[in-house]
Amino acid sequence: ASDKKIGILTVGLGGNNGVTLLAGALANKHELEWETQKERMAANWYGCITQIPPRGHHGGVGFKGRFPLADVASAAFGGWDVRPTPLGQALYE
Repeated sequence: ASDKKIGILTVGLGGNNGVTLLAGALANKHELEWETQKERMAANWYGCITQIPPRGHHGGVGFKGRFPLADVASAAFGGWDVRPTPLGQALYE
């Protein structure tokens, strides 16, 4: 599955879902970490069912390793939006 490449084209890339998708993928790709008031946190794929292994009583949620899916870390992202807002600024809106 690691040799598979995918492209992700997002309509409305500058919107809430688009910039969150892009920021999460970049945070995981670059293994970002940060401090909170309570603990040190690291980027993870929790919430992305295609990127986490099966877990739970009957295999539960998670498809990684169950099906030959591409790794999002090797994805090429593209998209467009009707707003001219730069993506970095769109994260704060």
